[in-house]
Amino acid sequence: MEPQNNFFHYTYSAKQQEEIQQIREKYLPKAEDKMEQLRRLDRSATKKGTIVSVTLGVIGCLVMGIGMCCTMVWDERFFLFGVIFGLLGIALVVSAYPLFSYITKKQREKLAPQILKLTPLAHSVSSAEYLGDFVSHRPLLWKNREVFGDGREGFSGTALAVKKIN
Repeated sequence: MEPQNNFFHYTYSAKQQEEIQQIREKYLPKAEDKMEQLRRLDRSATKKGTIVSVTLGVIGCLVMGIGMCCTMVWDERFFLFGVIFGLLGIALVVSAYPLFSYITKKQREKLAPQILKLTPLAHSVSSAEYLGDFVSHRPLLWKNREVFGDGREGFSGTALAVKKIN
């Protein structure tokens, strides 16, 4: 019988493996975790309102500029039109922020179920609902406060437990 010359040769380079992993990650589909989804949804809530209000503000500034030109350059013929255009421009600029607030509020109402679905625990007790002194466990501010039969205080449908740290 002849001796077998079976050899196993293996070389390992950490730098090569790291580079291979980085290249491989570029081609894998990006998995979005919950925090990234929350950030994306939160940004999208204000994006539409920002675009509309900035556009309205720019148009208002341009209309007001036309009014100023009419009153300063052609003051005999277009003074009255200039005043009207100026007031219209000012009205457009002033209405930009309330329009932003309204659109953002509607977008947040529309996105609320998706955001609350991604954050099941974050809406049970928030800083807007409860601001308390966690050392003495006395509540400073309760929103929709209820006192239960055994003297405990809390929100309806929400269990709140605070562990005292000694």
